[in-house]
Amino acid sequence: MAGKLQAPLEDVSLRDAEQTARPMPSKTGAADALAAERLKHLIGTPSIVLAAAPEAVATAVEIASALGSDLDLMFVEGVASPSAPRALVGAIADAGSLVTLKAPGDDLAPDVFAAQWRLALEALQRRQTLYAPFRRSLGAAGKTAILVIDTAAPAALAFAAIAAARRRSPARLVLIARRAFDEDLQALSIEADELIVLQPLPRTAELDVGTESQISDREAIGLLTAYRQGGPLH
Repeated sequence: MAGKLQAPLEDVSLRDAEQTARPMPSKTGAADALAAERLKHLIGTPSIVLAAAPEAVATAVEIASALGSDLDLMFVEGVASPSAPRALVGAIADAGSLVTLKAPGDDLAPDVFAAQWRLALEALQRRQTLYAPFRRSLGAAGKTAILVIDTAAPAALAFAAIAAARRRSPARLVLIARRAFDEDLQALSIEADELIVLQPLPRTAELDVGTESQISDREAIGLLTAYRQGGPLH
C-alpha cells in the first residue's frame, strides 16, 4: 500500500500566517475551477464543504464560493510502516469524531501498529491546533456533504475520510479527489454517493509527480483568512 504521506506540518504560527495572508496565484486553479463546474447541479441545495487541510483547502474554498456552501475543515493522516515510511498501513481521520482504518493485509504486530498510530495521531492533533480558528464543527444533517481531499491514492486515506464525514449524518456525500488509482474507483464510488476524481492514475504512477499542486499550511491559512474576510482568493 505505497503512497505519499500528507505534507509535513510547517513550523508556522497562525499569527504569522494571517499577517502574511494575501491573495496569491493558485497552484491548482484550473483543477479547482473544474471541480466547482462539475458541482453546479448542487447550487441551491443545502450543502457543506469539508476540506482535508491543508492540501484540499484551495479546491474546497473554490467550491464553497461557487455554490454558496458552508465551509469546514477535517484532517486525514496516514499511518506509516516503520520499515517503509512511504508505505501506509492505515489512516486516521477526524471530521468531528476520530476514525481509524487499518489497511487490508497489514501484518504489523498490534503494539507496532499502535506506536505508528500514535505518531500519526500526534501529527493530526498538531494540525488541528494550527487550524482551530477556522474549524466550525458545523452539522451536516439533511445536507449534502462535499468531502474534498487531495489524494485518494492509496484509497485508505479516502475511506477513513469518508467514514469520519459520515458521522456528521449528511443526507448525501460527494467525494472530490484530485488523484486516485483507476483500480480503486469502483470501491470509492460504492462508499460515496457521488465521486469526482480529477486525475485517475494507473497503479504504476509515481505519486510524487505533481507535488506542485500541494499548498503549504501558510498558504492554506492565507486562503482561509481571505475567504473568512470575504476578500479575493487568488
